[in-house]
Amino acid sequence: MDRQSTEKLKKIGSLIFRCMFFCFLIWLIFHKDYKAIYETIRTIRLGDFVLLLVLGNLYLCFGAAAFYILVQKYHSEFTYRQALKTVYLGIFGNVAAFSLGSVPLRTYYLHTLGIEAGEGISFLNIDYMLHKLSVLLCNTLMLLFMGNWLFSGPGKMKKYLLAGYGFYTVVILGLAGIVFSEYIYKRICFFILLLPDKAKWKKIKNICRHHLRIMHQSGNKVKTDKRNMIKMIAFHGCKLLVMYAIPFVCLQFTGYHELTFWKAELLTGISNLLSGVLPNVSGMGSAEVAFLFVYLPFMKDSMVSAILILYRFVTYFFPFLISIFVFRTLRKKKKYKGDI
Repeated sequence: MDRQSTEKLKKIGSLIFRCMFFCFLIWLIFHKDYKAIYETIRTIRLGDFVLLLVLGNLYLCFGAAAFYILVQKYHSEFTYRQALKTVYLGIFGNVAAFSLGSVPLRTYYLHTLGIEAGEGISFLNIDYMLHKLSVLLCNTLMLLFMGNWLFSGPGKMKKYLLAGYGFYTVVILGLAGIVFSEYIYKRICFFILLLPDKAKWKKIKNICRHHLRIMHQSGNKVKTDKRNMIKMIAFHGCKLLVMYAIPFVCLQFTGYHELTFWKAELLTGISNLLSGVLPNVSGMGSAEVAFLFVYLPFMKDSMVSAILILYRFVTYFFPFLISIFVFRTLRKKKKYKGDI
């Protein structure tokens, strides 16, 4: 069996595993109320479902706008379409490679556009850092206005919120340190120099130091551009508001009107914050558990389960289906160049 056939079998096996894991997850969470869940989802009309699919990809468009602002400043030929493609390739890499393929795949794609690997990684880290910062800012603002309502409710979320805030703060500071800090940059370079001096390792050391230097230089350039960073945070904020609004829209389409728009925004924002703390497989598991934990104190089980299925389909599985086609265009480009 040749290498290409082996790779195809691995990918097919990986997708089968994910489908089995998702089916098991669905059965585990929803098997008691499946009839009520089915009846709730049936009430949604086709036009309403199409609107949900649009919203499920609109939030990604805002994320692409933030990344476009970041890269286009230093690479004028970089287009919004390429930024959107980068976002979808990130989704594909996250799902298809157990969360490990997102950065390498996007870095490779940016490299095909003439952006060096170190600079590409720097852009991706800064974008991810500002996304995490936007999550904290959005949740903090909503808690300032509606925290009393949330904490006076039946759920006990204060201690879990502290864990979420702590985790996001560590991630933000860690990424900022890697990209911006001169001290951390020099420490990493020092540890690279400790690698063996054999010919094979010398080449690896030189490549690592080269890309690390470019990443650090790119980070310092971006750090001085406060205006662009504020724009990026604004677009990430819009992205989150659209994504957090999807459960509210689902509730309206199913005839449930007891939660207001901002209450639904807050609950979804909190579930998104908490999901980052929980372990997951390719982004599955943690989001579902966090969503149920946050919403169940305020609504009946079958309604929450139905909304969760719709929410995850339009924000996770449908974008992944689109990302497969985006990835195929990248593979065709590689084949044309003779890389495969």
